[in-house]
Amino acid sequence: MSILENVRSSRVAAECFELISEYIMEQGLDPAATAKAWRKVGDMVDAVTNTDRTPPEPPVSMVMSDEEALRFAWQVLKFGKHEGDMIADVPLSYLVWLDEQDDFRGEVRRYLRRREIWEQQEVEDD
Repeated sequence: MSILENVRSSRVAAECFELISEYIMEQGLDPAATAKAWRKVGDMVDAVTNTDRTPPEPPVSMVMSDEEALRFAWQVLKFGKHEGDMIADVPLSYLVWLDEQDDFRGEVRRYLRRREIWEQQEVEDD
């Protein structure tokens, strides 16, 4: 793809994003429904472009073992919006946000790399 094509596609994407964002906001959806709407948009884009956004399997050493994940999932958050909740009960979007914070990168990232965690969330969202 040339630089010009890249710039054009970026502009088109930005305009589409803005239009879709405005429409979703106008619908007054709650955050979970909004997230689901965006996932559906992504799925539609994948279908049209014949792409697969499934992340590649991370190396085994980077994923928590079943035992580690169970122990981690039963820990209780001691701060923030979900203080007092077990990690297993915290929405994935919040765990992803935590993973983006420098203080929490290690264990949260390894926990989020478990495919089972994402599959469970998809079932709960449907």
